[in-house]
Amino acid sequence: MAHEIVAGVISKHAFVSPTSLKFSGYIAYMSRSEAVRTESYASHNFAFDDMDFDGYNNYMSNPEKSSGLFSKDGNFLTKSQVSNLQKQFAVAQNNESNMWQVVFSFDNAWLEKHNVYKRNSNRLQEQVIMNATRNAMADLLKSEGLLNSAVWSGAIHYNTDNIHVHIAVVDPTGERKLVKDGQYAGEPKGTWGIRSIRYAKSAAVNELLDLDQTM
Repeated sequence: MAHEIVAGVISKHAFVSPTSLKFSGYIAYMSRSEAVRTESYASHNFAFDDMDFDGYNNYMSNPEKSSGLFSKDGNFLTKSQVSNLQKQFAVAQNNESNMWQVVFSFDNAWLEKHNVYKRNSNRLQEQVIMNATRNAMADLLKSEGLLNSAVWSGAIHYNTDNIHVHIAVVDPTGERKLVKDGQYAGEPKGTWGIRSIRYAKSAAVNELLDLDQTM
């Protein structure tokens, strides 16, 4: 039976305040080796806490393989680069930034259709996924007024079911707009706008579709 592609890309978003233990825990998590990070993946990636996608929670919480950490500026970051990221996350926490987590999940059959993934060999063009992620994050952060201030790191997790990218984002300079009214007045706005999320997903999809047209 042919695989029915319902959606090429699905995204999930969550955030915690700077006082959350999950924020501090994630900073420590970043410095671990790939194997140890994969082993403790579910414990430090709170964007999965309320995941209700069809079967995604069990899959994503137990990835069989992870790429190294990457960022806006580099692939497979060195220990020194990861250490620098940790420092920026710590500065963001001290400046009362939220930490946001974003997950982009790709349908493997859709990736294969666009020549990014080969099911038979289980090979993924990680550079392509990283570039699509960068485009998506640029659109998301621009829409949210954080393009020039936000810092993020990402990692690709995959097996034969659904490849996905997990991203953690902070604002070290504290430029995020503050909530004006209500219970959280005066605190940095936590939620992303629906339009911003749609722009981000479109940017990821368009990057892959444009690539497919040139191959």
